[in-house]
Amino acid sequence: MTVPDLSKLKKGDDDEWGVAYNLLMPSAKAKARSTGMSRCCTDDAEDVAITAFTLLARKVKAGDVQQVEELRPLLSRIVHDGAIDHCRKLFAQKRGGGKTTSLEGLAESDRLKLLAKGDSPIEQLEISELVELIQKVGEQLEDREWSMWEDYFFSELSQKEISQQYGIAVGSVGVYIKRITEKLRGPLEKIFVR
Repeated sequence: MTVPDLSKLKKGDDDEWGVAYNLLMPSAKAKARSTGMSRCCTDDAEDVAITAFTLLARKVKAGDVQQVEELRPLLSRIVHDGAIDHCRKLFAQKRGGGKTTSLEGLAESDRLKLLAKGDSPIEQLEISELVELIQKVGEQLEDREWSMWEDYFFSELSQKEISQQYGIAVGSVGVYIKRITEKLRGPLEKIFVR
C-alpha cells in the first residue's frame, strides 16, 4: 500500500492525489453507507464520498492537515457529516419539502440531547418536549440498556465497538439492541398512538 506524500498533496500533484484517492475512497464510500445512506439512498453514497474527498483536498491545500495520518479520520468525519446532511435533505423533501421541523443532530452527552433548530419558538418548544418524552421513556430502562441503545443509535458505534465496550459477544449485540428497542416501543406507542 502506497502512502501519499503530504507535501505533494499540498502542492496539488495529480498523481499523488490519485494515490490518495485509491487509498481513501473505499473506506469513504463504506462510511457513507454505514452512516445511514444504506437505508435511504445507497446509490448516492459514492457522490457524497467524492464531495467529501473534494472538501478534504481543500483542507489539505489550506494547510489544515499537518500529517498524512490525519487524512483518513478527517475524510471519515467529512463523509459522516455529508451523509447525514444528504439523508436529512431527502427525508425533508419526502415530508413536504423542508416545511416540517426535523431533529438537527445530537450532542455528545451522558443522556440524549437534541439540538432544536426550529424556525419559531413554538417549533423549538415542540422539539424540546419531544426530547423530554424520549428521555422519560429511556429512564424506564436500566442504565446499561439505555447507554447501549444510545451508543448504537445516536453515537453510531459499531456492533464490534459495543461488544468491546459492554463485554458481550458481537453476535449478541443485535439481539440486545432489538430487545431494548422493543422495551421502548410500548411506552412510545402509548404516547404517540391515540
